[in-house]
This record gives sequence, C-alpha cells and structure tokens, in this order.
Amino acid sequence: MAKFFAATDADPAVLSDKTIAVIGYGNQGRAQAINLRRAGHRVIVGNQEDDSWRQARDDGFQPLAMDAAAARADIVLLLLPDEIAPDVYRRMIEPHLSRGKTLDFASGYNITYKFIAPPREIDVDWANVLLVASCPESLRETEQYVEAVLARPGRNDRREPDGSVSRR
Repeated sequence: MAKFFAATDADPAVLSDKTIAVIGYGNQGRAQAINLRRAGHRVIVGNQEDDSWRQARDDGFQPLAMDAAAARADIVLLLLPDEIAPDVYRRMIEPHLSRGKTLDFASGYNITYKFIAPPREIDVDWANVLLVASCPESLRETEQYVEAVLARPGRNDRREPDGSVSRR
C-alpha cells in the first residue's frame, strides 16, 4: 500500500551536514541543483565540459568532472539520460561509492532492469517528480506543490567481486 507524505513530513535537517552531488546538469539536474541550493543544502555539480557545464558555471556552481563530484559527495543524484547512465556509472561513479553514501535515481529504468546494480553497502533511492523538471521553478514562486514518487528499490541484487550481478 502506498504511503503519502506532505512537505511537512520531511526533515531537511538530515541533509545539513551532507554534500549532494548532482551528476548531469541537464533538464533534471539543473532544476534539482538550484532548488537544493536554494533550500540551503551543500550542492556540487558533476558534468562533462559542454554547454551544460557552462550553464552550471553561469548559475553560480563550480562544476567538476563527474568522478570528482562523486568522490566528494555523501549523496549522489544520478540525473543522466538512461542510455548513458550505466557506462558513466561504472566508470565514474561506482568507484567512489562506499558505506554511508547514498545513490539517488530520478528514473527507475536502469535500477529496475539491472543495468546498474549498486554495491549492497550503500543506500539507494529513487525520487521522480511527476512533471517536467523546469516547472518547479515557477511553482515555488506560487507556493504550489507537485506529486513525486519515492522508492527504495529492493536490495536483493548483489554486485559480486567479479563485477557480475547475482539476482536473489
């Protein structure tokens, strides 16, 4: 059964001492990075050097390479397109994940279909806002809220030492 939460159910203080890395500064990444920073959280951006990198810099961030941002973060928001996320994850994100870190997805595709199988010792979340990512900016000004899906994927999949994924 689904459980519904209101904004008042959240405690933003749990993020007060955390560094949040937004990996990918496209449609989802830009909106989430800006909103998290406005809420007072410590946000860093990881992106390749392209137009999105320049946009992040113009928005007041000091963008880093994706692996450097993942290494510095306590919470990693993987906000890349589904088709490139698995490769970037394996090369640049996974080597920097360790106990106590959290990996967050905006799309459930790669985690659901096992293209990405995070190590068991980290927390994994999926948070999907049910609208186009640029919309929260205008909604914030009118104090309107939107629905989102929050999930913790099952931890039955395990990354084996040889890199394979066992499904239990």
